[in-house]
Amino acid sequence: MMHVNSLRPNAKKIDLVIAEKEMLQEEVCKKAGISQQTLSAIRRSGRASLATIGKIARALGVSVTDIILEEEP
Repeated sequence: MMHVNSLRPNAKKIDLVIAEKEMLQEEVCKKAGISQQTLSAIRRSGRASLATIGKIARALGVSVTDIILEEEP
């Protein structure tokens, strides 16, 4: 079972979806309503608010579960 408070964005998965959708980071940020600095910080730190993870997923047209780290069993 996934604990909501433990959701952490996965930079590699985010990058993969951006590449698959042939988008630019700038496009993702504009659609998500976040700055490029915010997305860069998230990709470096692996931390973001639940709302921001949701915004990024929506901008990419994927489920939140597609861009988060998988929880260890």
